[in-house]
Amino acid sequence: MFNDNRENTQLKKKSKSSFLFLNLNFHLCVLILFFSPHLKSQNTGSAFETFSIGINYQSNINQNDFHKYWLAEGGIEGYFAAPFYFGTTQFGLTYTSFSAKSDQQPDFESFLFYLQWGYKFNLLANFSLAFNTSTGLFQMNFDDFDLEVDPGLLSERELVMGVNTVISYTFYKDWNINFQLLYLHVFTHKKIELVNLSLGISKTFLSPKWLKEFLN
Repeated sequence: MFNDNRENTQLKKKSKSSFLFLNLNFHLCVLILFFSPHLKSQNTGSAFETFSIGINYQSNINQNDFHKYWLAEGGIEGYFAAPFYFGTTQFGLTYTSFSAKSDQQPDFESFLFYLQWGYKFNLLANFSLAFNTSTGLFQMNFDDFDLEVDPGLLSERELVMGVNTVISYTFYKDWNINFQLLYLHVFTHKKIELVNLSLGISKTFLSPKWLKEFLN
C-alpha cells in the first residue's frame, strides 16, 4: 500500500514539468485567439515566397528519471523555414551529446530530424510570436564501451513529437534573434521528456523563381 503511494507520487512528479509546459502553451494559444483581431499575422503571403535559414544553441533545463543517468550537453540546431499555404513550415536537424553519470551506461549522441508546422503573429515594434508543433525521428548512437554488446544495439531510432513557442526580434533588415522554449517527447520504452531553452539567429531571403516552382 505504501509502495503504491510512493509510485503514484513519483508519477505525479514526472508528469508535472511536461503538464505545466503544455498548460502554459494552451493558455498562450487561448490568449492569441482572443486577441487575434488586434494582431497582424505574418502568414498571409504566398507559399514559399521567402525562406529562412537559422541556427540555435539549445540548453536542457528539466529534470526527471532520465537525468539520473545522463547529462544533456549543449545542442546545436540548424533549420530551413518557409511560409506555407497556411502558417509556416520548417525542417531541421538538432545534434546533442549526452554524458553518462556512471560507468554502468554509455555516453551517446543524438540526432533529431524533424518537420514542423506553426503560426506566427507580429507583436509590438519588431517582435513576433510563434506557436509550433513538430514530429520527427530521434536517433541515439551509443558509445561502444562494452565489446560484448551486439553492434545492432548501439544505435536506436524512435519517434519524437514536440511543441514550442518562439519569440523573435528583427534587428537589422531580415536578420532575426530567436528565443525558444521547447518540449520534446521521445517514444522510447521508458519515455524521454526534454524541456529546452534555445537562443539563435536567422536570416530571411526572397525565394528565387526556380525554388518557388520546385516547392510548389
